[in-house]
Amino acid sequence: MDPARFPEDQEDPSVPPTPAHRQRARRRVAPHLACSLIACTAFTAALAATPALRPSPSLPPPAHHDELPQVDDLATLVDMAWARSPQARQLEGQGLEARTQADSARGWFPGAPSVTVGQRTGERPGQRALREQEVALAAPLWSPRQRAASQQAADSSQAAVDAATRTLRLELTRQVRERIDALSLGGLMVRQAQSHAEALARLEAEVRQRVAAGDLARVDALLVRQEALAALSEVRRARLALLEAEHAFHVLVGEVRPAPQAARMGLPDPSRLSDADLQRLLETAHEVVAAHPRLRAAEAARQQQAHRVSWLAQSSRSPWELGLAHRREQDGDARRTNASWGLSLKVPLADEPLQRQTLAVAQTAADVAAAEVRRTHDVLVSDLLEAVQAVRHQRALLADARESTEAAQARADLIRRAHALGEVSLAERLRAEQALQAATLRVTQQDMLLAQAQARLQFAQGAQP
Repeated sequence: MDPARFPEDQEDPSVPPTPAHRQRARRRVAPHLACSLIACTAFTAALAATPALRPSPSLPPPAHHDELPQVDDLATLVDMAWARSPQARQLEGQGLEARTQADSARGWFPGAPSVTVGQRTGERPGQRALREQEVALAAPLWSPRQRAASQQAADSSQAAVDAATRTLRLELTRQVRERIDALSLGGLMVRQAQSHAEALARLEAEVRQRVAAGDLARVDALLVRQEALAALSEVRRARLALLEAEHAFHVLVGEVRPAPQAARMGLPDPSRLSDADLQRLLETAHEVVAAHPRLRAAEAARQQQAHRVSWLAQSSRSPWELGLAHRREQDGDARRTNASWGLSLKVPLADEPLQRQTLAVAQTAADVAAAEVRRTHDVLVSDLLEAVQAVRHQRALLADARESTEAAQARADLIRRAHALGEVSLAERLRAEQALQAATLRVTQQDMLLAQAQARLQFAQGAQP
C-alpha cells in the first residue's frame, strides 16, 4: 500500500485508535477471512468425498519356533538335513553313475555291437541286371586285462561314493549338533537376561518406595532405572541372537524344532570320559583315526584314481572288433545264386591320439589323492589331540567359573542385606548384582563351550548316530 495515496489509512502508533479506525480495520480483514472460510469448507468437502484407503493385505506371520513339531532323534534330524543338502544330491548322482559303470564292465562287449545291411545292383551288356546283398555284424571285444581293469575301476568308484556319503553324513551331524547347541545357548542367554531384568525391576520398585518415603535420594532412583533399561536391552539382544540361531537351524534342517537332548541322542556320552580315557585316546591316536570316515574316504578316492590309471592304460587303444558277414550274389541268370560267409578280426596297432596326455592327467590325480591321504591322516591325528586337550581345559575352566559364581553369589547376598540395613550404597549393590550376572553368564558360556569341545572330540573320533 502506498502511504502517499492513502494517507487516511495510516495510523499513528502514538495516537489511540478511534471508532473510525476500528471500522476501517474490520472492512480490510473481512474479505480475507471470508476467503479463508470458503477454502476450508471446500477442502473439508473434498476430503470427505475421498474414499478411505484400505489396509493392504499382509502375509500370515510365520509359525513360532516353539509351535513347530518336535524331533527327538539326532539321526532323524541328520536325515532331514541330508534331504535338503545339494551335496547329497550330487553324491546320489555319482552313485548312479558308478552303478552304471559297473553294469557296463560286467557286459559281454565294451561297446555296442552294430549291424550293416547293404545291396548293390548293376548291368552287363546283353545280360539281365545283377544284384548283391550283404549283411555284416560287428562287435567290439575286450582286450586282454581290459575287462578286469574296468571292473576294478567301477568297484572302486562305488566304494569312493559310499565313503564320501559317510563323510558327508558325519559333517551334517556336526553341523546339526552345532545348530542345536546354538539354540540351547540362545535360550539360556534369554532366560538369564530376563531373570536379571526382573531382579532389577524389583529393585527399582523397592528404590522408588524408599525414595517416596524419603530414605533415598532421587539420584538413586535414576541410577537403578538406568541399570534396568540396560538389562532390558540385553534381553532384546539375547532374543535377537536366539532368532538368528533358530533361522540357521531351520535353513539346515527344516521347519522343526529339536528336543533339548537331541544333540546327544544315539551317541556315547562324552561327559563320562575320565582322565584315564582321555590319556588313552592320546596314546592311541593313530589307531583311533584309522577308522575315521574322512580317512577312509580319502583312501577310497586314492584307490579310485589308481584303478582309473590302470583302466586308461589298458584302454589306450581302440577295442578289438570281431566281424561276421554274409554275402549273396545273383547273376544274370536268375537261377544261379552264389552265397558266401566272412569272418574278420580288427586289431588296432597304435594308441589313440591324446591318450598319453589323458593318462598323464590321471596319474597326476592319483598322486594328488595319495598325498591327500597322508595329509588327512595328519590332520585327523592333530584334531584328535587338540580335542582331547580342549576337553581337559574346558572342564578346568568350568570348575573355576562355578567356584567364582559361588563367591559372587555369597558376596551379593551379603551386600543385599547390608543395603537393606543402610550400610552400603545403592551403587555398591548394583555393582554386586552386575558381578553376579557376569559370573553366571560365564558359567553358562563355559558349560556350552565344554559341550562343544566334547562334540568336537566325538567328531574327531568319527562317531555318528
